[in-house]
Amino acid sequence: MPQKDDRPIGRTNAVVASQRCVIPWIWEGVLAHGAITLLSAPEKVGKTTLLSLLLDRRHAGGQLLGRMVYPGKTVLCSEENDALWALRQPPLDFGPDLRPAPVPGARLSKVRSASAP
Repeated sequence: MPQKDDRPIGRTNAVVASQRCVIPWIWEGVLAHGAITLLSAPEKVGKTTLLSLLLDRRHAGGQLLGRMVYPGKTVLCSEENDALWALRQPPLDFGPDLRPAPVPGARLSKVRSASAP
């Protein structure tokens, strides 16, 4: 005997609309608070540039691509090492609330000086 399916597929718009809740956004309509977001695309299309601009706006709040970015703390998981992120700070300001987190298994290359063996 088939069981009743409670998934939202097949529900009317009125039922879905009545069950909507307020979503706390970090970047209005793009990044939700409390969610894990993966930014993925082919190389050299601007992922790091977009993320750098988002981190800059996240420091004090503001607009990015016509949508509000709310200020707050951010955890950044990146395969790039801290030295590369530090180079992006001027002219951008990521602020003191950016928390870099190591990515398990990521290969982090160290920047060596010219005199290093």
